[in-house]
Amino acid sequence: MSVQSMFTEKQCINVLKVFDWVNRFVNIRLKEVIEIKPIIESNLICCRFSIPCDGTRTTVWSGIGIKNLVGSITIRYCSGCDGTMDVIVNDKKLASLKIGQTFSATVNQLTTVEVQCNGQPVSGFCDGELQIKVHFDLRDENEIDIQNVKCFLSDREGNPLDPLKPGTIECKEISDPHNRRNVNITLPNGKMVILQIVEVLKTGFVTVQFFNKKGEIIKVCTFPFSEIERFFLCAPEGTTVDCEITDFQCKVHAIPSLNKSAKCIDIVISLDICQSVQTVGEVKLEIEGKECKPRSELEGITVCPKPKIPPQCPFIFT
Repeated sequence: MSVQSMFTEKQCINVLKVFDWVNRFVNIRLKEVIEIKPIIESNLICCRFSIPCDGTRTTVWSGIGIKNLVGSITIRYCSGCDGTMDVIVNDKKLASLKIGQTFSATVNQLTTVEVQCNGQPVSGFCDGELQIKVHFDLRDENEIDIQNVKCFLSDREGNPLDPLKPGTIECKEISDPHNRRNVNITLPNGKMVILQIVEVLKTGFVTVQFFNKKGEIIKVCTFPFSEIERFFLCAPEGTTVDCEITDFQCKVHAIPSLNKSAKCIDIVISLDICQSVQTVGEVKLEIEGKECKPRSELEGITVCPKPKIPPQCPFIFT
């Protein structure tokens, strides 16, 4: 419905031309070693005690129900009875003290500390002092659940990134765009073509989260990755390489060490990347057309219908 002139003109325009376009799948594998350090917390307990001199066995400290305790204990027999004071740790007698003597020891899997005074009473009771430094080994609570390890694309600080967003995985040509090497390629139809070798570097970061049996995050590690790929493309001088990530999957497996005393585990990270790679360049096109003007608006019509989006045409390389 436009008004057109009677004459046609030739026009030159600059456009981006796709010289070649390929889709490729690449798998990047990383193998890392993670050090697992036991987490130790300590408490210092100091107290005085007074117990009968008649041989009654008395508990002065108990940690029953708490696992993986390591305790450094010091007991001093201050006064009270003319006999000895027995020191009993985890139901085992470790020392007999006289007045003024001190006993010290470090005990694994500490559960109880007991004392027993034997002798004729002077005051009816014997007095002593206890100092105990307890170390809590939280290894069980912070043990990695190797069945629950996750990974995702991130920045160098470990912040999650959208892998389909341009630039989150850096993709750049490392071959010389002004001196790409030619290579003869025979197509499946038997035709011989000359293509160029294009080398592309992909870099980025992936973060791995480790969980304990309770599903709590106990460790986070971020690792860099890189991969160099070689493409055979129609890439004459003047063209550039564009990469688009169309799909990204990250899988990670934790492998326990065969050495039970080792403080580390192995992890294997597998990155599956689907990508679209194009070589593009500016070209000048000459087109023939007629000058046109917009038609007159129709009176009484004020609603503009939404334009229909034409279907996408697939690229076909021949």
